[in-house]
Amino acid sequence: MELSFILNAMKRYWWVIVAFTVLGTAVGLQFTTENVPVYQSRALLYIAPPSDSVQGQFVAATDRYLLGQLMMVQSSSMADAVAEEVGGGLTGSVVAMLTTVTQNVGTDVLEIKVESGDGTQAQAIAEGYVKQYFLRVTKQIEDAQGPALANLNAQLKDLHAQLDEINTQIEAKLAPYLSNSGGPVPEFAVIDPKLSDDRAILLAHLDRVSQARDRLELNSKVQVSSREIQPASKATLTVPVGTKKKLFAAMFTGVLLGVVAAAALASLSKRSLDRHQMAEILGAEVVGDMPKMRALSKNRRTALEALPQPLAPFVDMLNVRAETNARVGEAFTVVVVGTERSSGCTTVAEAMANRFAAHGSRVLLIDADQRHSELTHVFAAGAPGIPALLAYAATNANGRRSTSSGRLDPFSATAVPGLSVVGIGDKSVSSGLRRQNLPELVDAAKHYAHVVVLDGGALLDSALTVQLTQLVDAVVLCVPVRKQLNSSLATIKTQLADARGEVLPVFVPVGRRSRRNRGEPQQAMPAFGLSGMPDVEQISLDDLPREPAPARR
Repeated sequence: MELSFILNAMKRYWWVIVAFTVLGTAVGLQFTTENVPVYQSRALLYIAPPSDSVQGQFVAATDRYLLGQLMMVQSSSMADAVAEEVGGGLTGSVVAMLTTVTQNVGTDVLEIKVESGDGTQAQAIAEGYVKQYFLRVTKQIEDAQGPALANLNAQLKDLHAQLDEINTQIEAKLAPYLSNSGGPVPEFAVIDPKLSDDRAILLAHLDRVSQARDRLELNSKVQVSSREIQPASKATLTVPVGTKKKLFAAMFTGVLLGVVAAAALASLSKRSLDRHQMAEILGAEVVGDMPKMRALSKNRRTALEALPQPLAPFVDMLNVRAETNARVGEAFTVVVVGTERSSGCTTVAEAMANRFAAHGSRVLLIDADQRHSELTHVFAAGAPGIPALLAYAATNANGRRSTSSGRLDPFSATAVPGLSVVGIGDKSVSSGLRRQNLPELVDAAKHYAHVVVLDGGALLDSALTVQLTQLVDAVVLCVPVRKQLNSSLATIKTQLADARGEVLPVFVPVGRRSRRNRGEPQQAMPAFGLSGMPDVEQISLDDLPREPAPARR
């Protein structure tokens, strides 16, 4: 569970956190008792390894030795010894509960702090810890020194035995010279130099070991280097344990439980919590967030004919992502659909068409939204639209125009050069937007433009829209930044699984729908900010190009 999910859950279900906080505070007040006086006694010990250790049992890194001593003081056996020392029916567990042993940061000092309701008892426990510590350290030194002395005595005994053996060999070597009463006796170093050297080395080693044993016996024992810096102080009354600490703990527990409950509710909710969850359900990489512009809501023509400059970088990026799915030698087709009604797909379609035209492409913007044909109302009111476009495309093999096509112009001019709009036309006409006409519509549109942008409206409002996504090169899915049903997003993912082109989800900021119209079919309304119906230029079909548009540069 990501942090963003938890934060969004807290934002949505803030009232759950408030409720748990109030409940925790109430419970804390119920269990709050009267203040109990607490007495404290402190003792400070400086810890250092013992000095003059012969075998080096205590000669180690100071930090490691300090850590070992700290563990010894905190051990349960130490607490039991102190409890026996103090008496009064105390147990080791009670002593350990009342005592806190810590190391002062950056020093070799241990602080023994005892807190109890009885001041005399607190001081006695602190004194007991100091006494027991030095008793244990002294015993450790004595236990370590005994084996060292025995080892030295054993070495001396072995050295004496070796010396006796060498003396015996020397006597045997000198015997022939001593038996010759009249002759001179040479020095033994001349008779046997090696044996003489061995005897000298052995005597030197014996002398060193004898001196070490003498020093150990004369010093009696290794000295304890640790010392008491501050004896157990007289117990003083500390700050009483008040209700503030308990209330804070209760409030914190309530907040924590509230956050857990909010996260649980969010995970079980039928509506999407945040953008990450939406993208995960859709199973597609989100292209980005379309910036919010008030100018787009003030005039319906703005996105198509006067796109605000701050929006241009985002729309250009979206166009590039979509156009990567274009086929070489063919016009590029893209349909813009929404996860629900009023999801801003018309605005996105207009903005994409504007930027394609700004980069020199001949663009055809087609209104394929049967529920809410806003493009038709604003730019192509009264124009024959799709039926005329399909009629013109119905030519025979010789390239002659069908006689049923009439001489009506399906294209509505705009203020942007190279950009035309094809409205939805008369829905009652048999040659209008029908399931069997969708492939013909896409092919006919490709005949007159480099880029064809279709406004499909809400994806789940019409089966035609779903089928249209299977015929184009790319599908731009507009996801409003508001609560979305997880089931609807899952259904949309399933419906777009067979899409021929890449699905590009885009988060679009949209205004709130009024409660009166929420969930009801959207009706075409007059263009906000316009003084009247736009004029549509009528031209003859004979003036329209009959050959496919040239390939884009």
